[in-house]
Amino acid sequence: MANVVLCYYTEVAQVFYESLQKELVECGNNVIRLNLGGCINNGRVLNAELNEILEYSPDLIISFNNALSLIAGSEAVNGPVLVYAADTPELFFNKEEMLAQDERYFYVSTQPCGKRLFEDVIGRTLVEGSSHFYIPAATSLHAESLDVDKNLSFIASNHCQKDFIENELFYEQIGCDVYSLVKGNYFISLEELRSQIEYEVSDENLNALLGYAKGYYAGIVRMDALNALSDLGLAIYGVRWRGRSTYFNPDVSRCYRGKPISTEEDNAWVYNTSKIAVNISHPQAITTFSWRVMDIMASNACLLMEKKDDWLDLFGSYLSDEVKSAIIYDDQYDMRQKAKALLSNEELRLRCVRECQHAIAQNGRWPHRFNELGVFFNLSLCNEGRGEGKYVQFIGEEKKLVEDMVRGIEDCNRLNFLSSLRLRMRLKCASYSFLMMMAQIPVLDSLLQAKKWRGRMVGKMLKYAKE
Repeated sequence: MANVVLCYYTEVAQVFYESLQKELVECGNNVIRLNLGGCINNGRVLNAELNEILEYSPDLIISFNNALSLIAGSEAVNGPVLVYAADTPELFFNKEEMLAQDERYFYVSTQPCGKRLFEDVIGRTLVEGSSHFYIPAATSLHAESLDVDKNLSFIASNHCQKDFIENELFYEQIGCDVYSLVKGNYFISLEELRSQIEYEVSDENLNALLGYAKGYYAGIVRMDALNALSDLGLAIYGVRWRGRSTYFNPDVSRCYRGKPISTEEDNAWVYNTSKIAVNISHPQAITTFSWRVMDIMASNACLLMEKKDDWLDLFGSYLSDEVKSAIIYDDQYDMRQKAKALLSNEELRLRCVRECQHAIAQNGRWPHRFNELGVFFNLSLCNEGRGEGKYVQFIGEEKKLVEDMVRGIEDCNRLNFLSSLRLRMRLKCASYSFLMMMAQIPVLDSLLQAKKWRGRMVGKMLKYAKE
Protein backbone atom coordinates (compact mmCIF):
# COMPACT_ATOMS: atom_id res chain seq x y z
CA MET A 1 0.00 0.00 0.00
CA ALA A 2 1.23 3.50 -0.84
CA ASN A 3 0.13 7.05 -0.08
CA VAL A 4 -0.12 8.91 -3.38
CA VAL A 5 -0.76 12.62 -4.06
CA LEU A 6 -2.16 13.67 -7.47
CA CYS A 7 -1.68 17.39 -8.23
CA TYR A 8 -3.17 19.06 -11.32
CA TYR A 9 -5.27 21.97 -12.53
CA THR A 10 -8.38 21.86 -14.67
CA GLU A 11 -11.46 24.04 -14.90
CA VAL A 12 -13.71 21.53 -16.64
CA ALA A 13 -12.61 17.96 -17.41
CA GLN A 14 -11.65 15.84 -14.41
CA VAL A 15 -12.34 12.45 -15.99
CA PHE A 16 -8.72 11.36 -16.41
CA TYR A 17 -7.68 12.31 -12.87
CA GLU A 18 -10.86 10.96 -11.32
CA SER A 19 -10.46 7.58 -12.99
CA LEU A 20 -6.76 7.37 -12.13
CA GLN A 21 -7.53 8.04 -8.48
CA LYS A 22 -10.31 5.46 -8.50
CA GLU A 23 -8.02 2.79 -9.95
CA LEU A 24 -5.23 3.52 -7.46
CA VAL A 25 -7.73 3.28 -4.59
CA GLU A 26 -9.13 0.01 -5.96
CA CYS A 27 -5.57 -1.32 -5.97
CA GLY A 28 -5.30 -0.69 -2.23
CA ASN A 29 -3.63 2.75 -2.16
CA ASN A 30 -4.56 5.92 -0.28
CA VAL A 31 -4.87 8.77 -2.76
CA ILE A 32 -5.50 12.49 -2.34
CA ARG A 33 -6.41 14.46 -5.46
CA LEU A 34 -5.52 18.19 -5.38
CA ASN A 35 -6.99 20.53 -8.01
CA LEU A 36 -4.73 23.57 -7.64
CA GLY A 37 -6.92 26.27 -9.17
CA GLY A 38 -5.93 29.17 -6.96
CA CYS A 39 -2.18 28.63 -6.63
CA ILE A 40 -1.14 27.39 -10.02
CA ASN A 41 1.22 30.18 -11.04
CA ASN A 42 2.06 32.12 -7.92
CA GLY A 43 5.57 30.67 -7.59
CA ARG A 44 5.08 29.44 -4.04
CA VAL A 45 3.35 26.72 -2.08
CA LEU A 46 0.29 27.81 -0.14
CA ASN A 47 0.35 26.77 3.50
CA ALA A 48 -2.99 24.98 3.11
CA GLU A 49 -1.70 23.12 0.08
CA LEU A 50 1.56 22.14 1.78
CA ASN A 51 -0.26 21.04 4.92
CA GLU A 52 -2.54 18.75 2.94
CA ILE A 53 0.52 17.07 1.43
CA LEU A 54 2.46 16.81 4.68
CA GLU A 55 -0.50 15.32 6.55
CA TYR A 56 -0.75 12.64 3.91
CA SER A 57 2.93 11.54 4.30
CA PRO A 58 3.15 10.73 0.59
CA ASP A 59 5.26 7.92 -0.79
CA LEU A 60 4.82 9.42 -4.25
CA ILE A 61 3.69 12.81 -5.57
CA ILE A 62 2.49 12.99 -9.18
CA SER A 63 2.45 16.56 -10.50
CA PHE A 64 0.62 16.79 -13.83
CA ASN A 65 2.05 19.46 -16.14
CA ASN A 66 4.24 20.58 -13.22
CA ALA A 67 1.17 22.05 -11.53
CA LEU A 68 2.67 21.73 -8.06
CA SER A 69 5.09 24.52 -7.15
CA LEU A 70 7.21 22.71 -4.56
CA ILE A 71 10.43 24.72 -4.55
CA ALA A 72 9.49 26.74 -1.46
CA GLY A 73 8.41 23.65 0.47
CA SER A 74 10.76 21.06 -1.00
CA GLU A 75 12.70 20.57 2.22
CA ALA A 76 9.57 19.77 4.18
CA VAL A 77 8.16 17.19 1.77
CA ASN A 78 9.84 13.82 1.49
CA GLY A 79 9.48 11.28 -1.26
CA PRO A 80 9.88 11.48 -5.04
CA VAL A 81 8.00 13.94 -7.22
CA LEU A 82 6.89 12.62 -10.59
CA VAL A 83 6.29 15.34 -13.20
CA TYR A 84 3.76 13.80 -15.57
CA ALA A 85 3.29 15.23 -19.06
CA ALA A 86 -0.46 15.45 -19.63
CA ASP A 87 0.44 18.02 -22.33
CA THR A 88 3.76 18.88 -23.94
CA PRO A 89 6.30 20.53 -21.58
CA GLU A 90 6.14 23.86 -23.40
CA LEU A 91 2.57 24.22 -22.06
CA PHE A 92 3.53 23.41 -18.45
CA PHE A 93 2.92 25.55 -15.39
CA ASN A 94 5.79 27.01 -13.32
CA LYS A 95 8.25 26.30 -16.13
CA GLU A 96 10.91 28.69 -14.82
CA GLU A 97 11.36 26.72 -11.62
CA MET A 98 11.83 23.43 -13.49
CA LEU A 99 15.41 24.59 -14.05
CA ALA A 100 16.00 24.34 -10.28
CA GLN A 101 14.46 20.89 -9.80
CA ASP A 102 16.89 18.42 -8.23
CA GLU A 103 17.36 14.64 -8.17
CA ARG A 104 14.08 14.15 -6.27
CA TYR A 105 12.23 14.96 -9.49
CA PHE A 106 11.47 12.36 -12.13
CA TYR A 107 9.73 12.83 -15.46
CA VAL A 108 7.09 10.75 -17.23
CA SER A 109 6.02 11.08 -20.86
CA THR A 110 3.18 9.35 -22.64
CA GLN A 111 5.07 9.45 -25.96
CA PRO A 112 8.62 8.25 -26.72
CA CYS A 113 9.74 11.67 -27.97
CA GLY A 114 8.73 13.20 -24.61
CA LYS A 115 12.23 12.83 -23.14
CA ARG A 116 13.64 15.27 -25.69
CA LEU A 117 10.77 17.70 -25.09
CA PHE A 118 11.45 17.63 -21.34
CA GLU A 119 15.17 18.20 -21.89
CA ASP A 120 14.46 21.30 -23.99
CA VAL A 121 12.57 22.84 -21.05
CA ILE A 122 14.68 21.84 -18.06
CA GLY A 123 18.03 22.37 -19.80
CA ARG A 124 19.72 19.11 -18.86
CA THR A 125 20.02 15.53 -20.07
CA LEU A 126 17.68 12.88 -18.69
CA VAL A 127 18.41 9.16 -18.51
CA GLU A 128 15.69 6.82 -19.76
CA GLY A 129 14.69 4.36 -17.05
CA SER A 130 16.33 6.44 -14.33
CA SER A 131 15.25 10.09 -14.42
CA HIS A 132 12.77 9.80 -17.31
CA PHE A 133 10.13 7.14 -18.00
CA TYR A 134 7.90 6.47 -20.97
CA ILE A 135 4.60 5.21 -19.51
CA PRO A 136 1.45 5.31 -21.67
CA ALA A 137 -1.90 6.17 -20.14
CA ALA A 138 -4.61 3.55 -19.55
CA THR A 139 -8.34 3.25 -18.98
CA SER A 140 -10.76 2.22 -16.25
CA LEU A 141 -13.87 2.39 -18.48
CA HIS A 142 -15.89 -0.75 -19.23
CA ALA A 143 -18.43 -1.78 -21.85
CA GLU A 144 -22.12 -1.56 -20.91
CA SER A 145 -25.18 -2.82 -22.79
CA LEU A 146 -27.15 0.37 -23.41
CA ASP A 147 -29.53 1.50 -26.14
CA VAL A 148 -27.44 2.85 -29.02
CA ASP A 149 -28.86 6.16 -30.26
CA LYS A 150 -25.86 7.79 -31.98
CA ASN A 151 -24.09 6.91 -35.22
CA LEU A 152 -20.90 8.76 -34.30
CA SER A 153 -19.73 10.61 -31.20
CA PHE A 154 -16.81 12.86 -30.34
CA ILE A 155 -15.81 14.16 -26.90
CA ALA A 156 -13.23 16.95 -26.65
CA SER A 157 -12.77 20.70 -26.59
CA ASN A 158 -13.07 23.04 -29.53
CA HIS A 159 -9.68 24.72 -30.01
CA CYS A 160 -10.86 27.50 -32.32
CA GLN A 161 -10.49 30.98 -30.83
CA LYS A 162 -13.50 32.49 -29.10
CA ASP A 163 -12.50 35.95 -30.41
CA PHE A 164 -10.93 37.12 -33.62
CA ILE A 165 -7.15 37.55 -33.52
CA GLU A 166 -6.52 41.28 -33.19
CA ASN A 167 -2.87 41.23 -34.27
CA GLU A 168 -2.94 42.66 -37.79
CA LEU A 169 0.29 40.86 -38.75
CA PHE A 170 -1.56 37.56 -38.55
CA TYR A 171 -3.58 38.57 -41.64
CA GLU A 172 -0.54 39.72 -43.64
CA GLN A 173 1.85 37.57 -45.69
CA ILE A 174 4.10 37.01 -42.68
CA GLY A 175 1.16 35.52 -40.78
CA CYS A 176 0.41 33.15 -43.65
CA ASP A 177 4.07 32.10 -43.83
CA VAL A 178 4.28 31.46 -40.08
CA TYR A 179 1.07 29.43 -40.24
CA SER A 180 2.47 27.34 -43.10
CA LEU A 181 5.66 26.61 -41.14
CA VAL A 182 3.64 25.60 -38.07
CA LYS A 183 1.64 23.15 -40.22
CA GLY A 184 4.92 21.53 -41.26
CA ASN A 185 6.42 21.49 -37.75
CA TYR A 186 4.10 22.22 -34.84
CA PHE A 187 7.05 22.34 -32.43
CA ILE A 188 9.10 24.82 -34.45
CA SER A 189 11.10 27.09 -32.13
CA LEU A 190 11.33 30.87 -32.33
CA GLU A 191 14.93 30.57 -33.51
CA GLU A 192 14.03 28.08 -36.23
CA LEU A 193 11.13 30.25 -37.30
CA ARG A 194 13.29 33.36 -37.60
CA SER A 195 15.83 31.51 -39.71
CA GLN A 196 13.13 30.57 -42.23
CA ILE A 197 11.39 33.91 -42.74
CA GLU A 198 12.68 37.11 -44.35
CA TYR A 199 10.69 39.72 -42.46
CA GLU A 200 11.96 42.41 -40.11
CA VAL A 201 9.92 41.78 -37.00
CA SER A 202 10.67 41.86 -33.28
CA ASP A 203 10.99 38.67 -31.23
CA GLU A 204 7.91 39.71 -29.27
CA ASN A 205 5.73 40.04 -32.37
CA LEU A 206 7.14 36.90 -33.96
CA ASN A 207 6.55 34.88 -30.80
CA ALA A 208 2.97 36.21 -30.65
CA LEU A 209 2.41 35.18 -34.29
CA LEU A 210 3.79 31.73 -33.49
CA GLY A 211 1.30 31.32 -30.66
CA TYR A 212 -1.63 32.54 -32.78
CA ALA A 213 -0.67 30.20 -35.64
CA LYS A 214 -0.44 27.17 -33.34
CA GLY A 215 -3.80 27.88 -31.74
CA TYR A 216 -5.52 28.56 -35.04
CA TYR A 217 -4.06 25.45 -36.67
CA ALA A 218 -5.09 23.19 -33.77
CA GLY A 219 -8.65 24.48 -34.05
CA ILE A 220 -8.94 24.23 -37.83
CA VAL A 221 -7.54 20.67 -37.98
CA ARG A 222 -10.23 19.44 -35.60
CA MET A 223 -13.00 21.53 -37.19
CA ASP A 224 -12.21 20.34 -40.74
CA ALA A 225 -12.10 16.70 -39.68
CA LEU A 226 -15.46 16.90 -37.88
CA ASN A 227 -16.98 18.68 -40.85
CA ALA A 228 -16.39 15.52 -42.90
CA LEU A 229 -18.69 13.63 -40.50
CA SER A 230 -21.27 16.32 -39.74
CA ASP A 231 -23.96 14.84 -42.01
CA LEU A 232 -23.55 11.23 -40.83
CA GLY A 233 -25.31 11.52 -37.48
CA LEU A 234 -22.43 13.01 -35.49
CA ALA A 235 -22.96 14.00 -31.83
CA ILE A 236 -20.34 16.31 -30.27
CA TYR A 237 -19.75 16.74 -26.54
CA GLY A 238 -17.26 18.95 -24.73
CA VAL A 239 -16.68 22.68 -24.29
CA ARG A 240 -16.53 25.78 -26.52
CA TRP A 241 -18.58 24.34 -29.39
CA ARG A 242 -21.10 27.18 -29.45
CA GLY A 243 -20.95 30.96 -29.25
CA ARG A 244 -18.53 32.69 -31.57
CA SER A 245 -16.86 29.41 -32.52
CA THR A 246 -19.97 28.72 -34.62
CA TYR A 247 -18.52 31.20 -37.11
CA PHE A 248 -15.83 28.70 -38.13
CA ASN A 249 -18.33 26.01 -39.16
CA PRO A 250 -22.08 26.12 -38.39
CA ASP A 251 -22.50 22.54 -39.68
CA VAL A 252 -20.14 21.24 -37.00
CA SER A 253 -21.54 23.50 -34.30
CA ARG A 254 -25.08 22.20 -34.86
CA CYS A 255 -23.84 18.68 -33.99
CA TYR A 256 -23.09 19.83 -30.44
CA ARG A 257 -25.42 18.18 -27.94
CA GLY A 258 -24.84 20.53 -25.00
CA LYS A 259 -24.97 17.83 -22.32
CA PRO A 260 -22.13 18.34 -19.79
CA ILE A 261 -19.61 15.50 -19.92
CA SER A 262 -17.39 15.77 -16.85
CA THR A 263 -17.20 12.35 -15.20
CA GLU A 264 -16.14 8.86 -16.16
CA GLU A 265 -19.79 7.78 -16.01
CA ASP A 266 -20.66 10.50 -18.54
CA ASN A 267 -17.89 9.34 -20.86
CA ALA A 268 -19.02 5.73 -20.56
CA TRP A 269 -22.61 6.71 -21.40
CA VAL A 270 -21.57 8.55 -24.59
CA TYR A 271 -19.31 5.80 -25.89
CA ASN A 272 -21.57 2.90 -24.96
CA THR A 273 -24.52 4.51 -26.75
CA SER A 274 -22.55 5.20 -29.96
CA LYS A 275 -21.91 2.96 -32.95
CA ILE A 276 -18.61 4.73 -33.66
CA ALA A 277 -16.50 7.03 -31.47
CA VAL A 278 -13.96 9.24 -33.22
CA ASN A 279 -10.56 10.44 -32.04
CA ILE A 280 -8.93 13.53 -33.58
CA SER A 281 -5.58 14.24 -31.95
CA HIS A 282 -4.19 17.65 -31.07
CA PRO A 283 -1.17 18.49 -33.31
CA GLN A 284 1.09 18.31 -30.23
CA ALA A 285 0.55 14.52 -30.22
CA ILE A 286 3.31 13.62 -32.66
CA THR A 287 3.38 9.83 -32.40
CA THR A 288 1.11 9.35 -29.41
CA PHE A 289 -2.64 9.49 -28.92
CA SER A 290 -5.24 10.76 -26.48
CA TRP A 291 -6.16 8.74 -23.38
CA ARG A 292 -9.70 8.85 -24.75
CA VAL A 293 -8.68 6.31 -27.40
CA MET A 294 -8.40 3.62 -24.74
CA ASP A 295 -11.74 4.63 -23.22
CA ILE A 296 -13.32 4.11 -26.63
CA MET A 297 -11.57 0.76 -27.12
CA ALA A 298 -12.89 -0.47 -23.77
CA SER A 299 -16.49 0.52 -24.60
CA ASN A 300 -19.05 -0.87 -27.03
CA ALA A 301 -18.29 1.85 -29.58
CA CYS A 302 -16.09 1.17 -32.59
CA LEU A 303 -12.91 3.25 -32.56
CA LEU A 304 -12.07 5.45 -35.55
CA MET A 305 -8.68 7.18 -35.29
CA GLU A 306 -5.70 8.50 -37.23
CA LYS A 307 -2.55 6.41 -37.54
CA LYS A 308 -0.30 6.68 -34.47
CA ASP A 309 2.91 4.68 -34.13
CA ASP A 310 2.71 4.51 -30.33
CA TRP A 311 -0.79 3.04 -30.52
CA LEU A 312 0.37 0.39 -32.97
CA ASP A 313 3.31 -0.48 -30.69
CA LEU A 314 0.95 -0.94 -27.72
CA PHE A 315 -1.97 -2.70 -29.36
CA GLY A 316 -1.03 -3.67 -32.92
CA SER A 317 -0.12 -7.25 -32.06
CA TYR A 318 -3.58 -7.87 -30.55
CA LEU A 319 -5.50 -6.68 -33.64
CA SER A 320 -5.97 -8.25 -37.05
CA ASP A 321 -4.84 -6.42 -40.18
CA GLU A 322 -8.46 -6.19 -41.32
CA VAL A 323 -9.51 -4.40 -38.14
CA LYS A 324 -6.55 -2.02 -38.20
CA SER A 325 -7.32 -1.14 -41.80
CA ALA A 326 -10.99 -0.53 -40.96
CA ILE A 327 -10.47 1.83 -38.01
CA ILE A 328 -7.31 3.82 -38.93
CA TYR A 329 -7.79 6.71 -41.34
CA ASP A 330 -5.21 8.70 -43.34
CA ASP A 331 -7.04 12.02 -43.65
CA GLN A 332 -10.49 13.53 -43.25
CA TYR A 333 -11.67 12.16 -46.60
CA ASP A 334 -10.54 8.64 -45.73
CA MET A 335 -12.14 9.05 -42.29
CA ARG A 336 -15.50 9.79 -43.89
CA GLN A 337 -15.33 6.76 -46.16
CA LYS A 338 -14.35 4.43 -43.32
CA ALA A 339 -17.09 5.79 -41.09
CA LYS A 340 -19.66 5.09 -43.83
CA ALA A 341 -18.23 1.61 -44.36
CA LEU A 342 -18.46 0.75 -40.64
CA LEU A 343 -22.00 2.12 -40.38
CA SER A 344 -23.10 -0.06 -43.29
CA ASN A 345 -21.31 -3.24 -42.15
CA GLU A 346 -22.45 -4.20 -38.64
CA GLU A 347 -20.53 -7.48 -38.64
CA LEU A 348 -17.23 -5.67 -39.31
CA ARG A 349 -18.03 -2.95 -36.78
CA LEU A 350 -18.71 -5.47 -34.01
CA ARG A 351 -15.56 -7.40 -34.86
CA CYS A 352 -13.55 -4.19 -34.46
CA VAL A 353 -15.23 -3.60 -31.08
CA ARG A 354 -14.42 -7.11 -29.83
CA GLU A 355 -10.77 -6.98 -30.88
CA CYS A 356 -10.24 -3.54 -29.34
CA GLN A 357 -11.76 -4.72 -26.05
CA HIS A 358 -9.40 -7.69 -26.09
CA ALA A 359 -6.41 -5.41 -26.71
CA ILE A 360 -7.37 -3.27 -23.72
CA ALA A 361 -7.67 -6.33 -21.50
CA GLN A 362 -4.16 -7.37 -22.50
CA ASN A 363 -2.31 -4.05 -22.31
CA GLY A 364 -4.57 -1.10 -21.55
CA ARG A 365 -5.62 -1.23 -17.89
CA TRP A 366 -4.13 0.93 -15.14
CA PRO A 367 -2.67 -2.01 -13.13
CA HIS A 368 -0.40 -2.64 -16.13
CA ARG A 369 1.06 0.86 -15.63
CA PHE A 370 1.08 0.69 -11.81
CA ASN A 371 3.31 -2.36 -11.96
CA GLU A 372 5.83 -0.41 -14.07
CA LEU A 373 5.78 2.58 -11.70
CA GLY A 374 6.08 0.31 -8.67
CA VAL A 375 9.25 -1.25 -10.04
CA PHE A 376 10.80 2.15 -10.77
CA PHE A 377 10.15 3.56 -7.27
CA ASN A 378 10.20 0.34 -5.22
CA LEU A 379 6.55 0.82 -4.24
CA SER A 380 3.72 -1.65 -4.00
CA LEU A 381 0.95 -0.02 -6.07
CA CYS A 382 -1.07 -3.20 -6.73
CA ASN A 383 -2.35 -4.60 -3.44
CA GLU A 384 -5.20 -6.58 -1.95
CA GLY A 385 -8.17 -4.65 -0.57
CA ARG A 386 -9.28 -1.08 -1.15
CA GLY A 387 -7.63 2.16 -0.04
CA GLU A 388 -9.17 5.56 0.69
CA GLY A 389 -9.58 8.62 -1.51
CA LYS A 390 -9.95 12.34 -0.89
CA TYR A 391 -10.47 15.31 -3.17
CA VAL A 392 -9.42 18.90 -2.47
CA GLN A 393 -10.28 21.88 -4.67
CA PHE A 394 -8.31 25.11 -4.22
CA ILE A 395 -10.08 28.35 -5.14
CA GLY A 396 -7.95 31.43 -4.67
CA GLU A 397 -6.17 30.94 -1.36
CA GLU A 398 -8.99 28.87 0.05
CA LYS A 399 -9.88 25.25 -0.45
CA LYS A 400 -13.01 23.27 -1.04
CA LEU A 401 -12.67 19.86 0.61
CA VAL A 402 -14.65 16.82 -0.46
CA GLU A 403 -14.11 13.48 1.28
CA ASP A 404 -13.90 10.30 -0.76
CA MET A 405 -15.10 10.11 -4.34
CA VAL A 406 -18.78 10.86 -4.73
CA ARG A 407 -20.68 11.75 -7.85
CA GLY A 408 -21.56 15.42 -7.93
CA ILE A 409 -18.32 16.87 -6.57
CA GLU A 410 -17.47 18.28 -9.98
CA ASP A 411 -20.80 20.15 -10.12
CA CYS A 412 -20.18 21.57 -6.63
CA ASN A 413 -16.71 22.80 -7.52
CA ARG A 414 -17.74 24.11 -10.91
CA LEU A 415 -20.44 26.19 -9.23
CA ASN A 416 -17.85 27.79 -6.94
CA PHE A 417 -15.57 28.44 -9.89
CA LEU A 418 -18.34 30.00 -11.95
CA SER A 419 -19.29 32.23 -9.04
CA SER A 420 -15.78 33.63 -8.98
CA LEU A 421 -15.95 34.13 -12.74
CA ARG A 422 -19.18 36.10 -12.47
CA LEU A 423 -17.63 38.39 -9.87
CA ARG A 424 -14.69 39.11 -12.17
CA MET A 425 -17.06 39.79 -15.06
CA ARG A 426 -19.05 42.29 -12.99
CA LEU A 427 -15.84 44.06 -11.98
CA LYS A 428 -14.72 44.26 -15.60
CA CYS A 429 -18.07 45.67 -16.70
CA ALA A 430 -17.85 48.31 -13.95
CA SER A 431 -14.33 49.30 -14.96
CA TYR A 432 -15.29 49.56 -18.64
CA SER A 433 -18.31 51.71 -17.72
CA PHE A 434 -16.03 54.08 -15.78
CA LEU A 435 -13.62 54.33 -18.71
CA MET A 436 -16.53 55.09 -21.06
CA MET A 437 -17.58 57.94 -18.79
CA MET A 438 -14.04 59.32 -18.74
CA ALA A 439 -13.93 59.21 -22.53
CA GLN A 440 -16.72 61.82 -22.64
CA ILE A 441 -14.21 64.47 -21.51
CA PRO A 442 -13.10 66.24 -24.72
CA VAL A 443 -9.35 66.13 -24.03
CA LEU A 444 -9.39 62.45 -23.14
CA ASP A 445 -11.67 61.76 -26.07
CA SER A 446 -9.04 62.97 -28.54
CA LEU A 447 -6.14 61.33 -26.71
CA LEU A 448 -7.84 57.94 -26.66
CA GLN A 449 -9.03 58.05 -30.30
CA ALA A 450 -12.40 57.51 -28.70
CA LYS A 451 -14.49 56.44 -31.68
CA LYS A 452 -12.46 53.30 -32.31
CA TRP A 453 -11.72 52.77 -28.61
CA ARG A 454 -15.36 53.12 -27.48
CA GLY A 455 -16.40 50.51 -30.03
CA ARG A 456 -14.04 47.99 -28.51
CA MET A 457 -15.19 48.82 -24.99
CA VAL A 458 -18.85 48.44 -25.92
CA GLY A 459 -18.08 45.08 -27.53
CA LYS A 460 -16.33 43.85 -24.39
CA MET A 461 -19.13 45.08 -22.13
CA LEU A 462 -21.68 43.24 -24.24
CA LYS A 463 -19.56 40.10 -24.14
CA TYR A 464 -19.36 40.09 -20.35
CA ALA A 465 -23.02 40.96 -20.02
CA LYS A 466 -23.97 37.93 -22.10
CA GLU A 467 -21.65 35.64 -20.15
